Amino acid sequence: MAKYIVEAPEPKKGQKASSGGIRENGKLASQFKNPVPYEERPTLPPASAVQRANVELARKEQARIQRKEVGMYLLGLAWQEFGEPVLRSGFRKLSDIIIGKIETPATRHIPSPEYSIIDIEAEDIEESNDTDKIIRFPDRKVI
Repeated sequence: MAKYIVEAPEPKKGQKASSGGIRENGKLASQFKNPVPYEERPTLPPASAVQRANVELARKEQARIQRKEVGMYLLGLAWQEFGEPVLRSGFRKLSDIIIGKIETPATRHIPSPEYSIIDIEAEDIEESNDTDKIIRFPDRKVI
């Protein structure tokens, strides 16, 4: 049902506003005049509260972005000044070690023996009944 804005006198005691006018004991006492269609508009909260909240939210967001940018800048600076040189020097040392191992001859890595071999003329031992003086080494070779 459409709503209208109308001109009418204030209802007196015992009168009621109804469709078409003001009624008293069910009879029309005065009729509404100059009807204008009523357009319902959505109500908005006060602009100052919304603007204040938006400004504060934008300020917080800007501060968060600035902190993030400062952190990324400091991280990049630390990487350039400390991290990258340390990593590069580590790679250089590692490459020097690997190249050194490739270039050295294989015989250099074999440990030198701590003993030496001596050639001695062997004498045959005659077997006799006197076995007390002979030391036998079963299944062993004497060098």
